[in-house]
Amino acid sequence: MAAGHLHATALAIGEPRWVGLAEFIRAEAVLGDQARRRSLSLAQRAADETAGETGDAQQVHGMLHLASALHAAALGCPSDVTAHLDEATAVAGVTGDGTFGGLHFGPRNVGVWRIALAVELGDGGRVGELARGVDVAGIPSAGRQAMFYADLGRGLATARRTREQTITALRQAEDLASQLIHANFYVRETVADLLGKTLRDAGGWELRGLAYRMGTAG
Repeated sequence: MAAGHLHATALAIGEPRWVGLAEFIRAEAVLGDQARRRSLSLAQRAADETAGETGDAQQVHGMLHLASALHAAALGCPSDVTAHLDEATAVAGVTGDGTFGGLHFGPRNVGVWRIALAVELGDGGRVGELARGVDVAGIPSAGRQAMFYADLGRGLATARRTREQTITALRQAEDLASQLIHANFYVRETVADLLGKTLRDAGGWELRGLAYRMGTAG
């Protein structure tokens, strides 16, 4: 409902940057059957509509391509992911790091989304390499920083040899934005899955503490 009201208001204002932002939020708020496909359709259409815009609207255009990439990844369309990510990267090279609408679109945030996309595509083994080039501390948003570490932890969790690093990353995420991380379904799933595997390993008891705080351990 909130996304719908925002969209109606943005249309009344008629400025491309606000219409694009409203479309981005509406695409993220879709629920129900075929939600991912509907979200992808909304994000792609809005990206097309903001093509060629400048200023703040250009930041929104880049963000819509990132959203499209994530929805395409969830739907198992890697070629579409690559196309949208390449476009977002090119736009970020023009806009630099921005702050419009709390999107924080720019090269730094594109790097953050690369981690999320790798995890979504089942390529978690690459996240350590991808993370080394991301200046996440330069993004003025604790929530975005927290999700970077959360996605990094989820990717690292796919290999036993990086399990300790997984716990470190998830704890960093929790320190940055505990409410956001404790409520995140994918983080909770990762923690629950790791509980039985790491309790006797180094860092296992720290994981148990995280699980208790998240409410995933009895």
